[in-house]
Amino acid sequence: MSENYCKVLMHPEQDIIDYILYKANGHACKEISRHIYRYTTPWDLDHQDLSDHMTLSIDVKL
Repeated sequence: MSENYCKVLMHPEQDIIDYILYKANGHACKEISRHIYRYTTPWDLDHQDLSDHMTLSIDVKL
């Protein structure tokens, strides 16, 4: 996520820290792809986000 995108969603003085932890256990990783999902629906005139966090997903190919 870009820094500007984070600042649009939250106050500029805040940071977003989200982690996906991966332990290889001796297997070489061939490919990793990360996806960020933002769930929204208009629920107020000024708001549409359903959460103050986004969903992270990772696909790891061994």
